[in-house]
Amino acid sequence: MFNKKGFTILELMITFFVVALLASMSLTSYRLWQREVQTLNAVDELKSSLRLAQSKAVAAAGGTNWGIHLATSTYVVFPGSFYDMDNPANQTKNIIGARIINLNTAISDGAGGHGPDVVFTKFTGETPNVGAIELSPQFEDAPIKTIMVTADGQVN
Repeated sequence: MFNKKGFTILELMITFFVVALLASMSLTSYRLWQREVQTLNAVDELKSSLRLAQSKAVAAAGGTNWGIHLATSTYVVFPGSFYDMDNPANQTKNIIGARIINLNTAISDGAGGHGPDVVFTKFTGETPNVGAIELSPQFEDAPIKTIMVTADGQVN
């Protein structure tokens, strides 16, 4: 009769392989989930800033319109009808973990063209700058998240 005590090297190798495989799959899933969360956070922050600009316009803060100037990895909340990069009242914010895509075609400029600005009219909060702002994870192709801006100033 053979009395077996302990594990064979083969059993240990198989166990190690299974654990390593499970860890690898878990890490990949975690990284994808983390990128998805970063993109969703960027979408929420940009929506919040759009609503802030609209609120400032409705309140006629500073006696003027308010808007957002979009770039690939940043955006600027600005006072006035046009973006002035030298205005000290501008509030620049970085987009972390995502990037804005299709900047040249995303937002209409209200005159038949397209541009990177969304300007809300004081008192009404309406905008001629309608369209879809699309964000994707910064370093990979993944599902794109969309923010819709309508003429009555709704941000969805």
